Amino acid sequence: MDSVNKCMKRRKNVQTRMFVFSIMAIAVLMILQLLFSSANSATQISLIAVLGIIITTFILTSSFNAIKRIDGYMIFMALSFVFMFGEQLLFLLGIKMDDMWIYQRLIRHDTIYSLGFLTLYTYLLMHIGYSLTLHKRVCKVNIPDDNFDIRSRKTLMKAGIVISLAVLYPTVRNLIENIVLNMTMGYGERIYGTVQNGEIGADTILGVLANLMIPALLAMFIGKKKDSKWPWIPIAVYLALYMLSGSRINVFCMLCGILYANFLVHSSLTKRKLVIVLVVGFSIATLFSFVSHWRSNITSSGDEIMTQLIEDNPVFEIVKEMGFTSCATGAVIEHCPSDKPHLYGRSYLSGLIYILPNAITGNYYVKTPEVDSGFKDYINPLSGIGSSFIAEGYYNFGWWSLLLFTFYGYLLGVLCNKLERSVNLRNYPKIFLLIGIFCIVILYVRSDTRTFFRYLVWNYVPIYLYCKIIATKRKAVIDE
Repeated sequence: MDSVNKCMKRRKNVQTRMFVFSIMAIAVLMILQLLFSSANSATQISLIAVLGIIITTFILTSSFNAIKRIDGYMIFMALSFVFMFGEQLLFLLGIKMDDMWIYQRLIRHDTIYSLGFLTLYTYLLMHIGYSLTLHKRVCKVNIPDDNFDIRSRKTLMKAGIVISLAVLYPTVRNLIENIVLNMTMGYGERIYGTVQNGEIGADTILGVLANLMIPALLAMFIGKKKDSKWPWIPIAVYLALYMLSGSRINVFCMLCGILYANFLVHSSLTKRKLVIVLVVGFSIATLFSFVSHWRSNITSSGDEIMTQLIEDNPVFEIVKEMGFTSCATGAVIEHCPSDKPHLYGRSYLSGLIYILPNAITGNYYVKTPEVDSGFKDYINPLSGIGSSFIAEGYYNFGWWSLLLFTFYGYLLGVLCNKLERSVNLRNYPKIFLLIGIFCIVILYVRSDTRTFFRYLVWNYVPIYLYCKIIATKRKAVIDE
């Protein structure tokens, strides 16, 4: 009990310091933004990069010092830094690569400057929101023992197996169709051409069923015994086929969820394991770049693509590609509301309505403007440009969206707290549901958040309810 009291007292002190330092940092940023407003573009970009490093380091270190472990919020913020400051960081290091947006004048330099400070304010306000949840966090997360709560774990495992078998046919068919289309018409046409009109893809019945495969595989992974290796086989096969179709984002989100779940449920994170994760992560990121080059140069051989990737330096190539997200966000700042009016919450409303089938809503979700397709003509008319939670927020409310981001940080802290408490309670179905939410949330470092409710309700809630139904029936049999 004394250790718990000490933990809570120390955490309260850290919480206060985080809050105060974040407020002070915002004030300093406002002063710096005014002082360097007339500086040349190179100085401004370098300043943004340095400040990004400092602010992100403060956020990650203060968060870790508060709870003495890595959580979903820290993962989200670390990834967001690479996506939002990747090219600014390369610029700071003096690295100039072909097709870097920061050199192509795709957006004005004053926009790049405003974008940098908007992002920094966003991070600090999210950190303030996150800090407000620290007094509720558990002091220690205990990795569940395979010999305890066997029924809860086996229920989740059974649900994962049953659902994965049930959706196996539509999943394989959907993947093969996408691979063939990618080979014949190209990735961009597959995404934005006839497929988007509902002939093939995620909006068809088969596509809806196929979307259950990732949650089912995640349920199998979380519900497995610690020393069980066989769930990795279907996971690896699915991810390989998925990447052959030219897509990567779901692979990225799923792997983030698997890693987070692994170090919460199956094993503790040590320094040695962290090094292994970083090495494997770099390898996978290199593979992602290979897929990107391949889908853009479908006629090139694998050797030609890999040679080009090595010549470009895979590390810099990865950072450059991820950093394009900030360009998409900058396009929103530059052209909204001058060319495109603010949405004033319509995109978030469309996300709520998107829970319902499109036939009922008259495709309201599709008809609602979005960043990816709505601003691509200013950057790259031939394909989508992606988005981010910051871009979507600004598209809706401009600079007033900063108030919304404080709430984002608070919700991320609540999510991490509920997940850790579920691990301590060995509630496997709830662990699965919360890890699923994390997988969805990670997507928003480079996408709009308006897909959240549909992904959650259509993809993860069914498996969670399946587990609850099994548990209820088992309890009824025992009571009889």
